[in-house]
Amino acid sequence: MGFLLGLGAASRVGVYDYLGYYDICYIGDEVKKPGKTIPRSIIISVIAVALIYVLINLSIIGIVPWREFVPASEKPASQFVVSLLMEKIYGTKVASIVTVMIL
Repeated sequence: MGFLLGLGAASRVGVYDYLGYYDICYIGDEVKKPGKTIPRSIIISVIAVALIYVLINLSIIGIVPWREFVPASEKPASQFVVSLLMEKIYGTKVASIVTVMIL
């Protein structure tokens, strides 16, 4: 049963990801030189998202010391790293709001 649930969760993520690429290809008829433009836009967007992800993680590690959430098995706060970040920057009230928004 666990295998089927895991497979379903992975399939859901895969379908969600491919729907984004479907949207890009769907408008291919509207784009000049779609054979060049679409692959280039996909590669640029993947690189941009990867850079944003790395920068977000570096900013979190720069503000919240890694010792506060590593190892995850011993630190329950490791499940709420962004909440810790917001609490350190803006205070408890904003951290609570951001946590609710994430959930």
